[in-house]
Amino acid sequence: EGMFTDRDMRTTYEGALTVELADNNIKTTANGVAVNGNTVTIAREGVYLFKGSLSDGQIIVAAGNKDKVQIVLDNVSITKNGGAAIQVKTADKVFITTKEGTQNSLSSKGDFGVTEDNVDGTIFSKSDVVLNGAGSLKVDCETAHAVISKDNLKIANGSYEISGAKRGLSGNDSIRIAGGNITVNSGKDALHSENTEDSAKGYIYIAGGNIKLKASDDGLNAAGGNDQSGFGGMMGRD
Repeated sequence: EGMFTDRDMRTTYEGALTVELADNNIKTTANGVAVNGNTVTIAREGVYLFKGSLSDGQIIVAAGNKDKVQIVLDNVSITKNGGAAIQVKTADKVFITTKEGTQNSLSSKGDFGVTEDNVDGTIFSKSDVVLNGAGSLKVDCETAHAVISKDNLKIANGSYEISGAKRGLSGNDSIRIAGGNITVNSGKDALHSENTEDSAKGYIYIAGGNIKLKASDDGLNAAGGNDQSGFGGMMGRD
């Protein structure tokens, strides 16, 4: 109770506004969405359905601090060189939903440059992120982390193949998994949650799901507050 909301678990996307991705030819009529080359920026609360692919582009969320944004992926493929394929700068919560029956991929290639937000993940968020849906999502990072949230990271349902040169799934305040089929292959910790300021945070909560972890370091590593003993290595090493 309290770990997941009804909307976290919801995979529907009524009233979604469509954004069609194509290199140097992104098309949308959605209010609150700006296009600059191969970069799409979402500036307001809403539900946005993405289709198509970008060979070197990204989706940025820069909405209000109380705004909830849902990004629906419909057979989407995005690669970003030296940055995040999806970057959340500001929002209350962002839902990344895979449409039923679709296969989607997000990838980051090359080294990350120095940025104001210290971006270091294929999905990088300064707000809460929820992964859900009835499709599949592959997330790959060549040099850093695959999925990272500076707040809470939740996986409600769906199928995921996560691969990171460093961490696979990282949530500063928590990682919460309700279900789904999840495979993680990481160069460091597979699941990592750490909060050095609040002992009530920095935890991993797993309620269900089919989860397979392969990590060069810890399978699960959680350290709330200043307690660095945490949950390290509970799943062993492979």
